Amino acid sequence: AAFVGEENLYREKLRPTTWPEALPLEQETHFLALSVGNCNISWGWYNGPGDTDGNKYNLCMAWSTPHISAESIKTRGATSVLASHISTKVAEALFDAGIGSKEAAETAATKRTSYLFTVYIISSNLVQAETQAERAAYLMKELPFRVFFLQPNDFYTMGQGRYPGMGLDGMAAARGASTLYGSPALVLDGGTCGTYTAVDKNGHIDGGG
Repeated sequence: AAFVGEENLYREKLRPTTWPEALPLEQETHFLALSVGNCNISWGWYNGPGDTDGNKYNLCMAWSTPHISAESIKTRGATSVLASHISTKVAEALFDAGIGSKEAAETAATKRTSYLFTVYIISSNLVQAETQAERAAYLMKELPFRVFFLQPNDFYTMGQGRYPGMGLDGMAAARGASTLYGSPALVLDGGTCGTYTAVDKNGHIDGGG
């Protein structure tokens, strides 16, 4: 169910993507992506377009954390909660000396090749997941981050086979698999419940369940 009352203070309106504005900045060496599921949040740390080692857009690190509680934000503060949800290596990159504070984030930003840092969030269609995505955005609202909420059309249009009720996480997995490994493709997702998505030889959604 949706959260009401005081807990709504810890939800941030999600900013939809517009392209090419939402692309990582040319100077960014890394960017962050979050996939909000029914039971946890999956995080990914990626090389950005500013990477000089030939690994642009490669996944460097992945981890998962429990959902974000409104109570933890209230008692500990948004930035401190964010620091506790990311790995030590990522915290050191986003916060000066790995200290989770607004001031430490601004200091770290001045040392990067790009002051702004890009974050992408996707979630399933469930209200709880939507709320978690909003809370994740809230954790970053006062930091020098650009936070974008990925949309269905970022992966597939209705003309490309997207069907009503198809989850964003499934679309992202299908698009990633067909981009990296080619089409046709069959993607199996072992989340809260097992699902599959088929991609035809033209790179369009061919069905799922």
